[in-house]
Amino acid sequence: MRAYKNGTRSDFIYPCPLDCLVLNYLEVDAESFANRAEVKDDDEIVDFAEKINRWRSEEDRELLRQKILG
Repeated sequence: MRAYKNGTRSDFIYPCPLDCLVLNYLEVDAESFANRAEVKDDDEIVDFAEKINRWRSEEDRELLRQKILG
């Protein structure tokens, strides 16, 4: 996301399909998440995601796992 915001992403695609799955799970749009990543460090981003994950049900987590793993 930082490379996306800095315009240095080269051949990388943001948001890619995997990004979209995770962002949908976190209920945040790609642009908002990229803006957050631009001003927060990695630990703050992890904390943000973990706080959201805490209130998600185990069924939600399992569904995301299944979508990611195919």
